[in-house]
Amino acid sequence: GSMFDSLCDDKIKSSPVNVSDMDPRVFRHMLHYVYGGHMSSSEWKDHAKDVLESADKYGLKHLKIEAEAWHVEHLKIRLNNVIDTLIYAESNNCFLLKEAAIDFIVTNADEVLASDSFKTIPESK
Repeated sequence: GSMFDSLCDDKIKSSPVNVSDMDPRVFRHMLHYVYGGHMSSSEWKDHAKDVLESADKYGLKHLKIEAEAWHVEHLKIRLNNVIDTLIYAESNNCFLLKEAAIDFIVTNADEVLASDSFKTIPESK
């Protein structure tokens, strides 16, 4: 099960649970989502990345996909951020974001390959 499932374990229902690994606003958004709520555009703008990471950590797959989709739709991938975006997507299993970054790289291959950020990518082993 997910970390979120363990928080809902019968044994701890009557005990307070300390969640110290995320911003309280992000936790509030996650709880709101679990109970059928939605985030406003301004909330997504301010917290999409944090919600994505927390949803991934706590196994809230649909929320993670929603956060990732919002991120892909609103992030302006450019030459100066495409490599960081690709590394972030890879490290957080964000397939939609990774695909968007790769599409940008393919479309702008000459510029990306000549960029300083591309030259500093760590080699995989």
